[in-house]
Amino acid sequence: MSVKKIDPSMNKKLIMIFGIVAVVFLILAIATRFLAGRERFDFTPVKAEVISASSTISGKKIKVIAEYEGKEYTIRNVTSVFAFVPGTEVNVYLYENRLYANSAGIASESMLSRLSMVFSVLVFITGGSSGALLIASASSKKKTEESSSS
Repeated sequence: MSVKKIDPSMNKKLIMIFGIVAVVFLILAIATRFLAGRERFDFTPVKAEVISASSTISGKKIKVIAEYEGKEYTIRNVTSVFAFVPGTEVNVYLYENRLYANSAGIASESMLSRLSMVFSVLVFITGGSSGALLIASASSKKKTEESSSS
């Protein structure tokens, strides 16, 4: 099976395109992260009674259910189940009809924070692709020079 060689001029164009797109995504990631940091949320600190708290053996999946004003909620952004003992009252934050364990959890679920993460991943993908093409181009160039000198 033979590998199709890419035209060197096309390779240079692809490297430039991926590089420029990576820079654009980087600017967007920085801008959205900056805007997300300045975003303000109108949350209310409340006390809720813990009904149940559980986690997997590895501690990766944590589920805490609490009652606030007669309604059950799953508390979001819980990092440790040990702070949520069933039958105790805990300080949580009410935002858009959801309870959060801390205010950072509210910020991390905002649209700007999520966009910032998406742009960061896209920077990694496009920048990595540009770097891989650059390495492949240099390797191909070196092989071409070696074969022509023989």
